[in-house]
Amino acid sequence: MFAQRALFIILSCYLSFLNSQQEASQDKLNSTNGEDIDPLINALKKVSIQYPDQKIALLDIGANLGWFTFIAASLDYNVIAFEPYEPNYKAIEYAMCLNQNVSNLIQLEKFALGTKNESCNLYSHDYNTQNGIIRCGDDINDHSKLLDVSIVLFRQEVPIRTLDSYSKTISPNIKIGVLKIDVEEFEYDVLLGGKTFLKDHKIPYIVQEYSLISYGANQEDHFNIFKDLGYVARLTGFNGQEFQTFNELKAKIISLVGYRQIELFFVLSTFESQCVGSNPDETCNSYQ
Repeated sequence: MFAQRALFIILSCYLSFLNSQQEASQDKLNSTNGEDIDPLINALKKVSIQYPDQKIALLDIGANLGWFTFIAASLDYNVIAFEPYEPNYKAIEYAMCLNQNVSNLIQLEKFALGTKNESCNLYSHDYNTQNGIIRCGDDINDHSKLLDVSIVLFRQEVPIRTLDSYSKTISPNIKIGVLKIDVEEFEYDVLLGGKTFLKDHKIPYIVQEYSLISYGANQEDHFNIFKDLGYVARLTGFNGQEFQTFNELKAKIISLVGYRQIELFFVLSTFESQCVGSNPDETCNSYQ
């Protein structure tokens, strides 16, 4: 019976893989190394110390091929992952099928997040098919402002929901420790549709891809969403240099990368000030 079940799982996973038609290259899979995951994992550890009686979760918005999702799950953290792009979604499903020991920790959602419930178009570059670029409303077919139209291809229509509307879906025994968001310059829309969610869940640590030039975004408003919710902006990591004003942050980013993308970290001030674990030998400061 066990052998039959094992064979069934293997065949099911193989069929899932065939159906996915996933064409991710090994270069893409190797593009994120261990150093990138360390700040996120250390942050999850700090939250687990502060909330020993709750299940700590990573909220992975823009899961792509699931690198962060599976690393977190392999360390026994729950993960809520959002990935609307069909090939990426199927690839994560396939990996979950092959990794039954962690799949029960992963909740995979097949829709994108934005400012309202609607349907939008997803595009991607012909040289990097995995990174989906979303356009909605009047701009649903307008990808000329920031994108080279000659190398951007329509991939599919995707459903959009707001993060606020998802709030009640999360179990009360789940504490979201870290929010990772990487949605190809659609981050501002996700945040606009998730202000109440962020206020209610008080996520201690947030990391996102950030650019001073993003489609449809007012970058100072973007910064102020977090500031108004009690977050401090930092660069290079959750323990990096703090920035109290947008102009200070802008000047530093320009000096580092110009107008290219950079990882931006946000830390909830109230969490950092109260972060003392129940075990005196193991406090949040153990993970820097």
